[in-house]
Amino acid sequence: MMDLVKTVKNRLSISKAMATMALLLAFMCLLMPLSAMAAITANPQSANYPEYAVAFYECDADDEGAEYHWYIVFNGTTYDFDDTDSITKAEWIHYVDDGFGAAPNGKSIHFDGIHKDLDGAVVYCIVKAGDKEYKSGEAIIQVTDAGSLMPPVVKVPASVEVAAGEPAKLSCTVDEADGVNYEFQWYKSSNGTLPDIKAILEEGAAKAEMTMTEDAPGTYYYYCMVTAAKGGASAVTYSGRLTVNVSEPASEEPTETPDAATEEPVETAAETEEPSETSGGPETAAPSETATEKPSSSASGGINIMSLLIILVSVLGILVCIAVVIVIVILLFKKKK
Repeated sequence: MMDLVKTVKNRLSISKAMATMALLLAFMCLLMPLSAMAAITANPQSANYPEYAVAFYECDADDEGAEYHWYIVFNGTTYDFDDTDSITKAEWIHYVDDGFGAAPNGKSIHFDGIHKDLDGAVVYCIVKAGDKEYKSGEAIIQVTDAGSLMPPVVKVPASVEVAAGEPAKLSCTVDEADGVNYEFQWYKSSNGTLPDIKAILEEGAAKAEMTMTEDAPGTYYYYCMVTAAKGGASAVTYSGRLTVNVSEPASEEPTETPDAATEEPVETAAETEEPSETSGGPETAAPSETATEKPSSSASGGINIMSLLIILVSVLGILVCIAVVIVIVILLFKKKK
């Protein structure tokens, strides 16, 4: 009889321990942010602002709960906008007449009454979501003569996805103003920074939309330059960085068919090369080192892999929570028995 009592007590102790662990897991599950991953959806643009004008830079992410932290690099020193003591002692604040700061939501910063002395400084944003951090592309502060035309607001997708060998479009839009003419030019950067850009001289690179094809998987960087002109005045804006993620091509079925059957895919491949030629393939590239690379592309509305990962993590979190609750119910039911 005593052995039976001890056995029951031991089982109850184990059940209590397991129930406690399950409750802790459930609590942690509830605390876990389902959107712990954020992806940059808009990078700050580099624009030529007239001296004494208001310079504006914007960053955005696909997580409503994300935090935005801005930085400026001036004369080789990086200043954190959240570090008030460091900012107030910085030399560059004397080159802003009417103040500076971040918007209430943190997604943008402004410099009111900017001086030419700030020309060449760099600004960027770090987005924090949960324990994840993402750095935006860098924007270069550019200041021209007072009274110049204000630069246009240029928008490109922060990132697009495409499989290797698939042609797709890079799109660039501008907030148009009355009486202003706009010209477009696409650039490619090997390391993702604006100073590294090289103009793409292939056909279609001087339009708001450019169709490109990249055969090798990897990450590629692009910028769209927009020149606004009105009444003899002009202003130039470089878009934020556009990252093109090229994945491995979809696996193809083995072609162990007779020669007559295998010729058709070859002819089809030849036909599909025509868009590449018209959109700047290597055969039609101008004889310039700036146009010898084969850029990649994707539609501006392409699916963001980061968004899919966020959804996957959220679903897994919910399933874990459900499983933990089921375990707790079972343990409590056994305990009552």
